Amino acid sequence: MIQDWVLWQPAAADEWQWCLPGSDGRFTYPVQTGSLATAANMIGNDPAYLLLRGEQLVLTESTLSARNTRQVAAALPYLLEEQLAVPPDRLHLASHTGHAKDSYQVAIIDRQLLGNLLNEVTDHGIKLIGAFADIQAVPLKENSLTVVIDANRALLRAVDGLGFAAPVAVAASLVRQQSAASQKTPATGFTTGEIDGSAAELLQAVNLKPGQLQHINQPLELLARGLQPLSAVNLLQGEFKSVISKPAEKFPLLSPLLLLTLLAVLALNSWQGQQQQQHRLDSVNQQIEQIYQQHFGVAAPIGEFRQDALNRLAELRPLAPETAGIIFQLARIINLLPAQLSLEQVEYDDPQLVLTLRVSDLTAADQLRTNLNFAQITNSIEIIEHNNDQVLLTLTVVK
Repeated sequence: MIQDWVLWQPAAADEWQWCLPGSDGRFTYPVQTGSLATAANMIGNDPAYLLLRGEQLVLTESTLSARNTRQVAAALPYLLEEQLAVPPDRLHLASHTGHAKDSYQVAIIDRQLLGNLLNEVTDHGIKLIGAFADIQAVPLKENSLTVVIDANRALLRAVDGLGFAAPVAVAASLVRQQSAASQKTPATGFTTGEIDGSAAELLQAVNLKPGQLQHINQPLELLARGLQPLSAVNLLQGEFKSVISKPAEKFPLLSPLLLLTLLAVLALNSWQGQQQQQHRLDSVNQQIEQIYQQHFGVAAPIGEFRQDALNRLAELRPLAPETAGIIFQLARIINLLPAQLSLEQVEYDDPQLVLTLRVSDLTAADQLRTNLNFAQITNSIEIIEHNNDQVLLTLTVVK
């Protein structure tokens, strides 16, 4: 069982619930109910998992051959395009390896909805280490499905780890539409109250009797015990990966990679002798590579950009107190840059950071502007040069 805070908004209202599981299977802090501000005060600077209502997203499975998660992320919008009711660019697609070879569990959610929710949570200073559908926190027994009836809401998680959440009457109808084989799958059930007509129909559809249900007082306790972050689809991928462990507003921290980069730049000032400098630079670069892969993984910007950024920062000597501001601004935008770009120049004039970038075409420039606007980063892009092959532009961001 996890031992970090779990935060959940069980209904479409301003009321939140949160709890802290302990190491002994009990709860260090049992389920609390209140406003997000109250939750933030109680959670403090500790990390937390966010659970989203299953009605806010769709869980599905897709099969494709890919060597890494970057290829998976690039292929999914095209693979699922015919199944989507809206343009793929309005949606956020996150994935996790499935049980079968070349299979992936995929979570699909409105990009703006997720962004607004994450902003609401992190603006209160809550540090998120993962965001998951509450469906995938429902405990699952081997070769069995699980049903949770919480008042008029039903959560159903199938053998493959996927599932859905819906009003009880709708859930019963959906289950009846499934194949006969899936309806015969052994089931486990939980309920928070009495079984009415719609709930009885749902139980009949999954071959459960009311007497077989386990009564629970707090669904969040069940979800906190059932959450297995390494076996579910974490929504904090792609453009939302930078939300992970976002610092509290009163205690701004740099990402591990960029903090190490800053230390490397500071060290460059004091190294004496070319041989000693090269030796330490090689060592630091090796550490950077390890943390770079750990922090950004395969979704990281291309290696050339990282090295260019390090070199350009080193050229800004002598370092001034505002150097930390440069690093912090780069930390905010580094995951928002299109893949096909090169860094020509870095300039800093407090409070503005100016990057001269060379991108493949105007589409890449427009995508960069869209990414920054979505992240609510004040920016200005000016085209300096444009020909058939590439575009030279300046990007100005204000902290």
